[in-house]
Amino acid sequence: MKVVHIIFEGQFEAEVITLLHREVRIPRYLRLDGVTDARAIERQGRCAYRLDQRDSMIIIICDDAIAARVMAGLAALRDRLGDGIRSYAMHAEEVV
Repeated sequence: MKVVHIIFEGQFEAEVITLLHREVRIPRYLRLDGVTDARAIERQGRCAYRLDQRDSMIIIICDDAIAARVMAGLAALRDRLGDGIRSYAMHAEEVV
């Protein structure tokens, strides 16, 4: 099992949700809106960059094969859309 974390800017929401719902068909996940990444916090200290913009984060627990499909789809999105989407997958030690 894997835990996949996806952090994305609001402008990429439609693409990320389309990937999860239509292409990979992820039935359940946890979504957190209004998250701030470390780079944004650092930049806020220097200027007014992104003070009103927050990112979203999705956490998925899934089989390894599904995680590989999600990560491949996200890599393709990032290549096409550029910066603003970050994802990583980790091994899930135990899932209850």
